[in-house]
Amino acid sequence: MAENLREFIVILLSSFGILYIYKSILIFLLRNKYDKEIYIVIPVNKGCENVEQIIRSSAERCEIMGKNRWEKIVCVDYGCTEEEKTVILNLCEEYSFVEYMTVSAFAKQFSA
Repeated sequence: MAENLREFIVILLSSFGILYIYKSILIFLLRNKYDKEIYIVIPVNKGCENVEQIIRSSAERCEIMGKNRWEKIVCVDYGCTEEEKTVILNLCEEYSFVEYMTVSAFAKQFSA
């Protein structure tokens, strides 16, 4: 019984490993080699309770997928509280590719 369970686990983990390698190869082959200025935009409005979790999750995904894939994570302020703003600014210091912008600065920079 223990041998059957062990064999099942080995087959299951091997299958996941093969699928992960296949997925990694596909992502590498199908990536866009020419478009280097891709931004992730996170709109933050008043009452967003999990703003730190959202930004950290996005930042960790960027680091896992490779920082050269996305240029920046832009947090756009749509009227967030001072507490949320300080959390965002602290995360901007922690992650160099995270940037904080107001709506007017965002519109000015990205409207052209």
